[in-house]
Amino acid sequence: DDDGISWRESTITKDKWGHEPSITWHFDGSILMDVRPFSKSEGGWRGDVRVRLRSFDDGETWHEWKDVVPPKSNNNAGSIYADHTTGLVFQTLTEHDIPGRREMFRFLVSTDGGKSFPYMYKPFPDSRYVGYSQIIKYDEGVYMVSAEYSTNVNGKYSQQGSRVIFLTLNEVLNNVTYS
Repeated sequence: DDDGISWRESTITKDKWGHEPSITWHFDGSILMDVRPFSKSEGGWRGDVRVRLRSFDDGETWHEWKDVVPPKSNNNAGSIYADHTTGLVFQTLTEHDIPGRREMFRFLVSTDGGKSFPYMYKPFPDSRYVGYSQIIKYDEGVYMVSAEYSTNVNGKYSQQGSRVIFLTLNEVLNNVTYS
């Protein structure tokens, strides 16, 4: 409200939401948050799902977006980005048969504003460790993804560095499979 001079905490509660969040401006002007949920009944931070929250007041309050089913992930190392030019929403996730391992990186594409993600692109071999990631738009039709990365995986975690890749919209859309 004052160009970043002062800050205050919003109403999101860490007891239910707020672990490993990623945010983007949605097409309708709201803020869309993709976040890892907390469940006391299930023993703490959930690693198998993501939850979508929306704020219609610039982040002051947050509400669960209940008519959407976010993609499943077994470790939640993901991010989300809405491209206002193309009308597409992108989601990155990793999956693996062993919880906590961050392999099988997926770049998911939504054509309905983030309600579903029927298209999937795999820019890395499934055997690569690819962890927490971030998506930004580099130029029209070009996206930059930064992520933890390693060519070999030892146990649950790995000795990773960083990797930055540039993905073109044509590359992604011409190589998608259905998720």
